[in-house]
Amino acid sequence: MKKYSKLFLVLLMAFIIGATSALAQGNGRNGDRPIPPAWRTEAKETRVEMRQEWLEHRAQVMNEMRERKVEWREEMQQIVNDKKKLARTRIAVGMMQRAENLSNIADRIQTRIEKIEAEGGDTNGAEEMVADAQEKLDDLMGMIEALKASVDEEDTTLEDIKADIAEIKALFKEVHTLLSQAVRTLKGNTAEGEEDDNEE
Repeated sequence: MKKYSKLFLVLLMAFIIGATSALAQGNGRNGDRPIPPAWRTEAKETRVEMRQEWLEHRAQVMNEMRERKVEWREEMQQIVNDKKKLARTRIAVGMMQRAENLSNIADRIQTRIEKIEAEGGDTNGAEEMVADAQEKLDDLMGMIEALKASVDEEDTTLEDIKADIAEIKALFKEVHTLLSQAVRTLKGNTAEGEEDDNEE
């Protein structure tokens, strides 16, 4: 065993000394050997080329991102414009329906006036109110058609549309007031006529 332990100790020392000298040589870049100038210039050129390629790739990616962003904004603006047009069209269609309803009411009142006249009743003022309401309804229909047409125009601003809608609403109120007064007048005249019939 003693002879193997001495051999083992000698091998261990040889290994440690060899590893230490190899480690000392590896601490420098190439040990004590200088780097050839051609290698340095080649490494520098490679770094410059890689950096240039990276910058070009980055610029290309950034341009693509900008283009996508512009396209996305245009698509979103188109969607918003379509929704605005749809909302404006719905408003115009609703107003058209309301105008048609008022026109139907005016027709019914006119029919009632004709019946009362046929019976010999008094329709003082009611006929004039219905005629005024019909004229205003015709104006109203024209304004609503103009509003529907302006929805598709690009240069129409929201303020213009709001002003048109306010004007249309005011005209709706006038027509409604005229028709209501015509109905009240007819009811009043009919009630007076019935009282006169009852007194006789």
